[in-house]
Amino acid sequence: MQLRNTDYTSLVKKVKENNSRIIVYGAGMIGQIIVPYLVRKYNLYSHIDCFIDTDKRKKGQKIYIDNYIYEIKNTDYLEENKDNQIILITNSKYSKVLEFLDNIQTLESTDGYIVPIMQLHEIEENNNCIIIEKKYKTQLIPKKIHYCWFGKKEMPQFLCSCINSWREKCPDYEIIEWNEDNYDINRHEFTKEAYTNGKYGFVTDVARLDILYENGGIYLDTDVTLLKNLDNCLYQEGFIGTEKWGNINSGGGCGFMKEQAMLKKLIDYRENFQFMMSDGSLNIETNGVYESKPFLDAGFRPDNTLQEIEGVTIYPSYVNHPYDYMSCETHLRNATMSVHHFFGGWMEEEDRKNRRKTQEEYKCIINRIEKTESELYGR
Repeated sequence: MQLRNTDYTSLVKKVKENNSRIIVYGAGMIGQIIVPYLVRKYNLYSHIDCFIDTDKRKKGQKIYIDNYIYEIKNTDYLEENKDNQIILITNSKYSKVLEFLDNIQTLESTDGYIVPIMQLHEIEENNNCIIIEKKYKTQLIPKKIHYCWFGKKEMPQFLCSCINSWREKCPDYEIIEWNEDNYDINRHEFTKEAYTNGKYGFVTDVARLDILYENGGIYLDTDVTLLKNLDNCLYQEGFIGTEKWGNINSGGGCGFMKEQAMLKKLIDYRENFQFMMSDGSLNIETNGVYESKPFLDAGFRPDNTLQEIEGVTIYPSYVNHPYDYMSCETHLRNATMSVHHFFGGWMEEEDRKNRRKTQEEYKCIINRIEKTESELYGR
């Protein structure tokens, strides 16, 4: 496969000029949240061939983008020799994906683009730094920082140092730990099953929504380093952050007043999903899917810009998520309030290995892209 990189506008121009077919590799968070947005924005409906995913449970499922329906197929589809196609890789742990695709002979002359890498360049080009100011004169969010620590294991020193940064930057805030002693893990089937299986990070994904809705305050994952005082964020109904891919992620820092309406929609949406699947496997879909979709239904655009949706301010990624866990680069700006380190305590060991492999090979992948561009166009 010929690994390429460009901006979205140039890629769309190429696709339309050549009437190319796009195969989307990956029907996870980026495939479900970011790709549909790109299809709508650039009117690519007729150019999408299908989605490919290695998760056998997804085979035959459909992805709906407005009036268009796209099937999720398995990787055998790639073995068929097709002309004039482009592969869009959406998996953030793309090193293993490249290894697999490079061994498919029919893709030897096919152009491949990695959406997470394209997205990073798009963000750097498009984002003007914002100023975080008080929205209302009245404080609506209480000075409480909530965090979750389920499983009763000793907390690693690195996470303890993160929590110490909260005390340093917000010395007059009440910091509250939530665990199996003060949160009812049986209140949702999802949290009950996740806890039973020792997947405590997935318990937290749901628990933090309940905690904020019932108490109000700010939630931080334990792997978040606070860089600034959060007082200016308290004078609004709610706030939440995005990752560099554009999806919603509450873990890096979010806050809500008690019983905020949009937060209730997030809780209600989570009730539609179980952790234990009918075939006995575990639902380890990343939280970005579940938190983004209710916002998308309310008009959210996953383009990493400052937005307000139903009273909730959505901050660009550089506010709470300036760290890219694939390139291991951190890009701080004046508006950066915190750094989410993506410690990944919820991840399976295989996922950890794939992330480490991508991190280790990131510069090699960038060099490969540059070499391809040089060979094709002499630049």
